[in-house]
Amino acid sequence: MMATTTVSLYHQKQYLSKLVEYVNHQNTILLITSTPSVANVILNIDKSLRVYQIMGANNNLYPFVMEKIQKKEVDVLILGIEQLINPRKLNDVMNYYQSVNHVFIMNINQILPSNFDYQPEYETLPAVLRAFPQADVSLFSYTLDQTAIIQLTKYFSPINNQYHQLDINFNYYEFDMFIRIEPLLELLHEESTVVLVHDYDEATLLAHQINQFRPCGCIHRRMAEVIKVQNQIHWQNHLLDCVVITTDTILPFNHPLITQVIWATMPVDQQQLEYFSHYFNVDQTFLLFNKQEITHDDVMTHQFVMDDVINKLIILLHQHPEGLTMREIERYLDGNSYLLERTIKGLLVKQAIKRKGAGYTIDQPYRLSQAEIDAHHQQKQAAFQQLYNALVPSPHPFKITNQHDDYLKHLPLPVAPKVLFPTGFFKQSLIDPSLQSDNGYVFALAYDHLEHRIEAIDTLLKSLSINYDDVTITNFSLDDQVKHLAQTFSEHYKVEFKNVFAPFDSSILKRKHNPYHQLKAIMSQFELLIASPIKPICLVFANHGHHFWQMGVLAKVLLENQLTQRVIVIFNQP
Repeated sequence: MMATTTVSLYHQKQYLSKLVEYVNHQNTILLITSTPSVANVILNIDKSLRVYQIMGANNNLYPFVMEKIQKKEVDVLILGIEQLINPRKLNDVMNYYQSVNHVFIMNINQILPSNFDYQPEYETLPAVLRAFPQADVSLFSYTLDQTAIIQLTKYFSPINNQYHQLDINFNYYEFDMFIRIEPLLELLHEESTVVLVHDYDEATLLAHQINQFRPCGCIHRRMAEVIKVQNQIHWQNHLLDCVVITTDTILPFNHPLITQVIWATMPVDQQQLEYFSHYFNVDQTFLLFNKQEITHDDVMTHQFVMDDVINKLIILLHQHPEGLTMREIERYLDGNSYLLERTIKGLLVKQAIKRKGAGYTIDQPYRLSQAEIDAHHQQKQAAFQQLYNALVPSPHPFKITNQHDDYLKHLPLPVAPKVLFPTGFFKQSLIDPSLQSDNGYVFALAYDHLEHRIEAIDTLLKSLSINYDDVTITNFSLDDQVKHLAQTFSEHYKVEFKNVFAPFDSSILKRKHNPYHQLKAIMSQFELLIASPIKPICLVFANHGHHFWQMGVLAKVLLENQLTQRVIVIFNQP
């Protein structure tokens, strides 16, 4: 708990007016945030303000900013939360920015482990604020319930509570996932819309689907950086009607005027639902999914789950006192890379581990008790269940025509193969362009009528100017339907069929492995059945199209061994 002059709590929509008010009264402000683009918003309000920032993304400007601080030429210093666990820079700020008389903390809900968007770095705040005993503190959050406000007193007390929750309007529509595209397109109209999902691959696929009918892009952390930036620029320049993002994606504040948010999957809890509505300042939020098909685990993709991952990591580092890098930790612990990254941040905050060169070692004894793990899970489960129980379908359902749905059944969507492999599986981790496959193609919806599906594949291949005399068809799946599809296509269009690979059980890839173990799972089964070259083009039929590592493996092995000259992968379903 900390002692300061005054600690006040506000709704986050008030932060700009409060900032301008304090600066006009000659206050110097330290603003701590997890949103990198907040500086642009402040400067758009008043370009005369001397606003500087210390973020992980602008390390080259750090000496310049420190010089401005020491010359007392700063009105507002913006500190990214990643700097809260960077001892050198944090100490510099605390030692040299003593003129600060007001501290703004954005998204203070992220300090609470029970919150959907918990950021462990924020738990260092009480210690940081003790370096500025003369400063008043303003806490800001988009969404807080009464329980969360009470929990904040663990870190800040007493709190002058000026927070007022804003109501949101939302409608929940139950739809089977295979016809979700129909109501989604119905809602888009000419609106500027953000569509939310939890899963990266689902976001990419859904954006591809929407883009067949309306200009739509996708933005999330696992996209190729050049494509992500391009989509973001198009979005900011109003060239897209819609953007699909994951719930761990931070869109910059200088986004277009957004009129609605659509959830294509269930939020983690009520606070997450409200957060995005307030963040994008929309009056209408739509929920398009069937809650009967969703479990708590389905929506926990980006949650900081305090389970045995923490204890496993502690045990692992005790076994390697010399330290391990993040990539080495990934090799030993098969888990979601994002979860491992946040686990490491949490343990740095707890001073359980410390950085050593490029790796991490044990700092001091630490272990989560089973009671702590159970309590955290129960909190998350209860919050999820509360929202689940509250969702009642709208009494005004959409009229479904299935015209778009039928179109997508016959439309193969392009998907990019993975070209960066974890070091250790191949001679080099970055695949040479000459060993990369063409973009693969995935059919977004399953379909039982093979004659129509092979017609769609034929149309695709003709658009690529493929001569069937140059093609060998094979399948890469245990799925009888996939093999039957490949053989049916071969027989119908008189194209050579050959068993190039041993049967592959792609169901093992449904689990969310980290990249290292995703490849390990593929290579544990992967077996070539040929030693001599086949025709110049290898057309591979596979399933589970969201596992794009398969495409990179198949192409690299076939091309590196000079067994063919071109590889195209057709995924029969996502």
